[in-house]
Amino acid sequence: MKKLIKLFIIPILMVVMSFSFALNAKAVINSEYDIQYKLEKLTTLKNFDFFSIINKNELIGYRLENFNMSSTYYVNNVISVMDSLRNILNQIEIVKNSADYSDTEKNMQLNKLYQDANTALNDLDIKTMNFIIEARNYMPSMTYQKYAKKFREYYNSLEISGSIVEVK
Repeated sequence: MKKLIKLFIIPILMVVMSFSFALNAKAVINSEYDIQYKLEKLTTLKNFDFFSIINKNELIGYRLENFNMSSTYYVNNVISVMDSLRNILNQIEIVKNSADYSDTEKNMQLNKLYQDANTALNDLDIKTMNFIIEARNYMPSMTYQKYAKKFREYYNSLEISGSIVEVK
């Protein structure tokens, strides 16, 4: 009886778990409109005032310099992703207007470009986590905890990649 239960329950659990993993890795970019929308969100992130969520008096001297350098580097990463997405939009237009490709080849090229856009956004998630973790090195621990929580909430509220950034 136990073997019979194991034969049925384990495969069912594995299928259910695989669907839950697939939901977490949902694709975000499926069209040009999606890319434009993400560009707007990235513009919002690029213009974010990093000092708005911390007390400026808690960062002085080298801590302030490190925070400024780190946030500037992070903004440059955001700008780089924005440039990549704009480049992908240009490539999409070229593929759509090309007479050299069949419809099937165009769809394959477009899907690859959408996948490249998703990859760029997922890479930004990793850079965001690294940015938050790096702040631990130069912020007092109470300031860091508040900052990490607030920035993570802000970033996740933008829904840039469809994934949730968590830092322990």
